[in-house]
Amino acid sequence: MAHEPRGLTTQLVHAGEPIPRIAGAVAMPVFQSSTFEFGGPGASSEVRYIRLSNTPNHAALAAKLAVVEASEAALVAASGMAAVSAAMLAVLKAGDHILVQDPLYGGTHAFVRHDLPDLGAISPRPGRPSCARRPA
Repeated sequence: MAHEPRGLTTQLVHAGEPIPRIAGAVAMPVFQSSTFEFGGPGASSEVRYIRLSNTPNHAALAAKLAVVEASEAALVAASGMAAVSAAMLAVLKAGDHILVQDPLYGGTHAFVRHDLPDLGAISPRPGRPSCARRPA
């Protein structure tokens, strides 16, 4: 049976929804638990924990975002800082330099100034701090 093309709104409703539906639900239930039962040895890739962004709701949301962006996949992060960190760690490599603006969110500023150099992801410019401020 051939699949008929679906419009964007229909795709957003159905993308990422598990089949068969969870416990017979008509719509995707909202899981309000922060942890799920561990499936035992060998099931570590399926550990569901809210801070790992791998609950059934995260998976469904990521699939819906991938449809909107016409991409292969999407990543759902627990916070903006988690998204910023993941993006930077995905593209930076040892010895890279990064230029950031002065009025930067404090958490991102600390991550760029302290954590990235400590991880070896960037190198500070010789004779200057890794995130120098412009004189006033």
